[in-house]
Amino acid sequence: MNRLRRTCLALTVALGLPLATAGVSTAAAANTASAQATSQSPTAAAACPGEGQRVKKASESRVYIVGPNLVGDSASDLYYIPSATDYLNLYGTWDGIITLPDREFNTCFFNGSTDLTNAQLAKASNTAAVYIWVGELEAYFQIRDWNTFTNKYHFDPSKIGPVVTNRHFSSRYWS
Repeated sequence: MNRLRRTCLALTVALGLPLATAGVSTAAAANTASAQATSQSPTAAAACPGEGQRVKKASESRVYIVGPNLVGDSASDLYYIPSATDYLNLYGTWDGIITLPDREFNTCFFNGSTDLTNAQLAKASNTAAVYIWVGELEAYFQIRDWNTFTNKYHFDPSKIGPVVTNRHFSSRYWS
């Protein structure tokens, strides 16, 4: 019986090892993007992180979110989080950031990025809708639904604050 347990444990560890050593969780692999749905080259898109994932170049400390296209030039975009304060306005921990070798990052994301300066998750008191502030575009974008908020982007619900008045609300969704 003990031998059977050791054999099962060994198989479990051996089967899980390729995932652990690849540097990408199964959740990250499930969110990879298809070539038709991104601004990435067709050859790179199969291995590139998809919408909802946080990424960084190996040689830089900058963190980005792969998010929806809000400006109309591609299916998805890269959003630069300019400071630790901005990052912590969206997320509770630094867990979940995918570090890509520079060459792979540059192959996957070659269209530049949109700045999330003064990033904020916000909710008006009279609605259940939650918004994200995109500083460079100077607008709030409604996050499509709770599943998008928690399961796709992994935003931290405890970071939701009140909407800042006198700011623009876009009709486009963060999805």
